[in-house]
Amino acid sequence: MFELAIVIVLALCVFLVSRIRVAFSLSWVGTTILGVLIVALIAAAFVPSYGGDSIDIAAWRPVSIIGYIAVTYLPYLSFGLIPLWVVDVIWRRRNRKTPDPELQSARAKTRVTTIRSLTIAIIVIAAGVVGYGYWRALTPDINQVEFEHQQVPEAFDGYRIALVTDLHIGPTRSSAWLQERVDQINAQNVDLILIVGDLVDGTPEQIGDEMLPILDLHAADGVFITTGNHEYYSNAQAWVDFWEEHGIPVLTNKAVVITRSGQSIDLIGINDRTGRPPLAADVAEAVATLPSAASDVTRFRLLAAHQPVQALAGDNLAAQLGIDLQVSGHTHGGQVWPVHYLAKLQQGVLDGVHELGGVTVVTSRGAGAWGPPVRIGAPPEIIVITLHRP
Repeated sequence: MFELAIVIVLALCVFLVSRIRVAFSLSWVGTTILGVLIVALIAAAFVPSYGGDSIDIAAWRPVSIIGYIAVTYLPYLSFGLIPLWVVDVIWRRRNRKTPDPELQSARAKTRVTTIRSLTIAIIVIAAGVVGYGYWRALTPDINQVEFEHQQVPEAFDGYRIALVTDLHIGPTRSSAWLQERVDQINAQNVDLILIVGDLVDGTPEQIGDEMLPILDLHAADGVFITTGNHEYYSNAQAWVDFWEEHGIPVLTNKAVVITRSGQSIDLIGINDRTGRPPLAADVAEAVATLPSAASDVTRFRLLAAHQPVQALAGDNLAAQLGIDLQVSGHTHGGQVWPVHYLAKLQQGVLDGVHELGGVTVVTSRGAGAWGPPVRIGAPPEIIVITLHRP
């Protein structure tokens, strides 16, 4: 799949460079320099992800950001230049049928001028769209979700939970950005903070120090983490060990009972569905870690699972085990249009509140961005869920 994506990107580069050459009458030397520059920028973006543990992600970050922005810019450029190329081809063919040589020459000059002007406009518009997407991705919104359920105990009526997903600290997101998010979350003064997967794009050796602002998070009932698929790309077990060494519990198919004023709810966390033993996802195993006093399925149960479709696993096992609310991320809301359609096809939902397999699922678009630090049509978010008893 990755190899196919590389072939598609290279083909797209060749096409776009050829169109720019025609529009601006570039020499072959100029065309070659432009093509090499674009390919080099794109290749540079992937060095931290595929260059191994020896790569200094922080040092490489400025290049990665520029490269990933180029990766986003090229498709948006193509959305305009491909239709313009079709128009140009049709225009050329029709003009060749003009019997009057002088009229044919005049029309050819008009075509060249028009195509050049439209190419410039497309270049500028695409840059504006991607530039806006870069700016929009910098700061997530704080969005509120009110959740009412009869199993919510009286003591938890008004209980507030911060749902944080998809931070993706690594090639394009730094510890400074993370610290801003920590301050943003702390300002909400919630009761519980759940970081539900895809915190990182890198190993603890590469970016462990950059993740330390997470330790500044505070909530009355603590901070809990679950794994996402990207943890498995970066040595998931090492990250589990890292967080637990720093005093933050990782719910690897585990559950805890949260108590206030003599009443309690169950918090259950499972691994991402892409995990393999010993970090495979198993909601039944997680529920089994609850104390016997909390074995009643009529209790309010909150499940943290990175992917929304995990509510459907095991023939809707989550619902059978009494899960009332699942919180998830993963989709990024599509992150960049038109990826929305693929994300929804894969997960069934993009964001917001839906019912999957008999469980209400709150899906966050995520706070960060994977790959390109760009958001178009899918603004980043941190969700604050408030529980209510009817």
